[in-house]
Amino acid sequence: MIYKRKEELVSTFQYDGDLRGKNGYYVPDWAVQLHELGQLYYDKGTDGREPCELFFENSNGLYHVAVNDYIVKDNEGNISVVPAEKFKEKYEKVVKH
Repeated sequence: MIYKRKEELVSTFQYDGDLRGKNGYYVPDWAVQLHELGQLYYDKGTDGREPCELFFENSNGLYHVAVNDYIVKDNEGNISVVPAEKFKEKYEKVVKH
């Protein structure tokens, strides 16, 4: 038998190197909540300098979020980090009419 993956709407944002600007957060509310809870946080990079690398941690492990990666929240509330190339293969932007 052949199956097609069901279409699913997700909430996402592309990480651009920061989560907030001079007017506050500019990411979805769920990402702000993850940041405030300490699940989405900055830590030292591999060079050991000041916290400058973004990480996401959940019960499945610790994930590095590179600039241009997407952070995706699915309909069940699961969060994943998706590299930009993979994101473009799997997702397409929904145009609201």
